[in-house]
Amino acid sequence: MNGNAVITNSEEMKKWSIGSTLLYPRATIIDPSVQSSLPFKQTVNGALDATAHILEFLRCVKSRRMPAGNAAVACQSHIACHAAYIAWQLGRKVQFDPARDEFIGDAEANRMRCRALREPWHA
Repeated sequence: MNGNAVITNSEEMKKWSIGSTLLYPRATIIDPSVQSSLPFKQTVNGALDATAHILEFLRCVKSRRMPAGNAAVACQSHIACHAAYIAWQLGRKVQFDPARDEFIGDAEANRMRCRALREPWHA
């Protein structure tokens, strides 16, 4: 429930911390057993965020309009950020095909799109 994130490269045992108001969550799950250990400001921000999303949902149900936060736009925005991060990790430019959700002619970058999954999971 804050604007910070840690990016981890497990292979090289490296971590990078990033922070921005753009990283604040759009949804929050409030678990009372965890809330008691959080700073007051984080608890308040999380509760306000959750309340705003509940009210937005109810408004959309009542009006039959689309929500302010478009899921498809949010998804593509996240994919663009992940593609930029993969390019940064590789130290070179990459070309991404948004229609196929994969890097063009770049097996190394495509392997970085997803962690190796255990059977029976697949991506």
